[in-house]
Amino acid sequence: MHVSSKWILGGALLGSVATSAGAARADLPPPPGQTRVGYSFRVTGTVKDAVLVAYPLYNSGGGTVVDIAFDKDLVPIQGWTPGIYSLSTADATALRALKEPKDADDFLAKKAHVCVKSVPRLFNIPSTTHVTSAIDVFQIDATATSCKASFTKSIYTGEKGEKGEGTVDAAGHRLAPAPFGKGLPDVGDLGFPLDGKAASTSSSASPATTSAPTSAPTGVPSSAPSSFPANPPQAADDNAPKRGGCAGCALSSSDDATFVGSLVALAIVGGLVVRRRGH
Repeated sequence: MHVSSKWILGGALLGSVATSAGAARADLPPPPGQTRVGYSFRVTGTVKDAVLVAYPLYNSGGGTVVDIAFDKDLVPIQGWTPGIYSLSTADATALRALKEPKDADDFLAKKAHVCVKSVPRLFNIPSTTHVTSAIDVFQIDATATSCKASFTKSIYTGEKGEKGEGTVDAAGHRLAPAPFGKGLPDVGDLGFPLDGKAASTSSSASPATTSAPTSAPTGVPSSAPSSFPANPPQAADDNAPKRGGCAGCALSSSDDATFVGSLVALAIVGGLVVRRRGH
């Protein structure tokens, strides 16, 4: 029992080392030639007999459902690219009470209208773009039975304080004005066409299903967390590197293998040392 307790102590030490190492990895600067962008998104439009929410996105209470207020910037954290949904007030309240991601995904698939499938968050981008922060603006008009969305504009800020507003073409390519250069990532799958026409999702447009889906429902972000963290970030600081699947900051598989191998070796050596001392 004496030796076992020392092994437990060694395991605790290993956990501490792993946590410190993880924090150090998260503080790594962007790769050479890349700039870390401060990204947020904003919603304008109208809502009648409905509530707009972003999911998954941390709120101040530690949950992952955030109510959207018009003209207020929201900052994705933890590398998530949340979707934007419209629900009734009662359904929004029920959604906030759910604790498991799968339950929330299923609930959204049954009760919500998808406005924006996935917000196109920027993270590390080529420094040649001269962009240091960006705000994507969406126009959303929601009712109790439908949600219409369109991409309004992007607001860019440069390294010297330059300002400019851009749009996107039908293929999702970002069109930024001078002095901002090319190389900005595409907006990705927003769930609606980018031809200047707002898309609409309504309850009548979605066929009823009698069995559980075999894959994630359309509109439910595939990047949703497998479990809700017990200790959410203290602040939504997009200038800080994000952990857990963030775009542009994940280590390669070989780096992860090396890191894990090092921790295992440390655990073995530490265990042998404390066992020898115990004798």
